[in-house]
Amino acid sequence: MDDHFALRLDPDRRTLHVSVMDPGHCGKRTEVRVLRRAVVHESGGLDSEVELHRCSLVLMPTTRIDLDEPLDGYSHAGRKVSIEYVAEFRMDGKSPTKGNGEIPFLVPGPERAPQEGDAAKWIEPKDHWSLVANIMALEPSKRIRAIAMSVVCGVLVLVNMAVGWHDQWVPESQTYFYDHHGTKKGRRTSESPLMKAATGSGVIGAGAFVTLMALLRGYMTFNITDRKLPRRGARVAARDLIRGKARIALEGVDVRVVAANREFGEVRKKEGKKTVTNKVVEPVRAVCLYQQRLMHVPANTEIATYLSGDVDFDLVYRTLLPPQRVGRAHGIDVVWEAQLLHPRFVDQEVEGTAEGLTPQQFEP
Repeated sequence: MDDHFALRLDPDRRTLHVSVMDPGHCGKRTEVRVLRRAVVHESGGLDSEVELHRCSLVLMPTTRIDLDEPLDGYSHAGRKVSIEYVAEFRMDGKSPTKGNGEIPFLVPGPERAPQEGDAAKWIEPKDHWSLVANIMALEPSKRIRAIAMSVVCGVLVLVNMAVGWHDQWVPESQTYFYDHHGTKKGRRTSESPLMKAATGSGVIGAGAFVTLMALLRGYMTFNITDRKLPRRGARVAARDLIRGKARIALEGVDVRVVAANREFGEVRKKEGKKTVTNKVVEPVRAVCLYQQRLMHVPANTEIATYLSGDVDFDLVYRTLLPPQRVGRAHGIDVVWEAQLLHPRFVDQEVEGTAEGLTPQQFEP
C-alpha cells in the first residue's frame, strides 16, 4: 500500500482488488502489468522478472483485475534471492506515483514453521577426511593415479608461480611466459604477471581437486535404485532405496537421506579483464528423511543388508516450500540426495531428481 493504490489478492488467487487512494486517478485510463520478480541480494546481482498479466482499464475507487490464471507461486523474503509480486501502473506512459509506479502485494504460500540452524549442514555437510588414509583405501590402480595427480598438480602450481614471480620483476623482454600488459576497451593496460600466474594456478588447482575428489570416492560404490522423488505420503524401505559396497570395512558411518529448498539466481562480476556470470545458490530449508549409523560393515558387503527403517518422503511436502521459477535461472528449487558420511574418507552422495512438482502437492 502507498498513497496512491492499495492491492489485495483474493483467496482464489485469480482476482486482484485495487483501491484507489488518490481521487485524482479515478476515471483515468491506466495500463497495468502484474509481475513476478526475483531479486538477488548480492553485489552485481542480476534480477529477473516474468509478466503474469497485462490489461488496460479505467480506474474506479475500487477496481477489480481478473488475472489470466490463478497465481501459483508465493512471496518469499530470502537470504540471497527474494521473490516478490508487483503491479505496475502507467498513465499516458508515465508513472502515476513518485516512484516507478510499482505497487507490491502479498501472495501467501503454505504455512511453514520457522527453522533454526543452517540448512547447508544437511544438504552440503562439511567433509572431514584424511588424504593419506583415503588414498590407501583405494584399489592399486586408482591409488597410483591419485598420488601421481597430486604430485603433478603440486609441481605445476609451484612451477607456474615461480614463473610468475620471475616475470614480475624482470623487464618484459626477459619474461618467460607472463607479459606485463593487457587490453581493456581496446586500450593497452598494465597487469601483474604474478596475479596472472595466481589465476592460472587457481584454475589448475580447482580442476585437479574436482578430479581428485572423484578418485577418492572410489573406495566404494554408492547409489540409489530410483532417482525420482516419490509422491506425497510415500515411505520407502531404506534397504530398497540405497545401495553401496566398499572394498574396505566401514566403521562408524552415517547413512542418511535429506532434502532441501535452495534459492538460486545469478550475479555478474569482474574477473580480471573479463565480466563473468556466476550462479548463486543458497540452501534455506532442509529436512532429514532418514538417518542410521552403521558401526561396522565388512568389506565387500552390501550396506543395504544393514539398513533398517523407512525413508519418510512425506516430510518433503510437509516441511519444504514448493518450487517456483522466475525465468530460466532464478527461483526456489527442491533437491534431495542420499549420503554416506565417513569419519576419515571422502563422503559419498548421490542426487535424486525432483521434477514435475506442483504447489498443490505442498498444501496442508
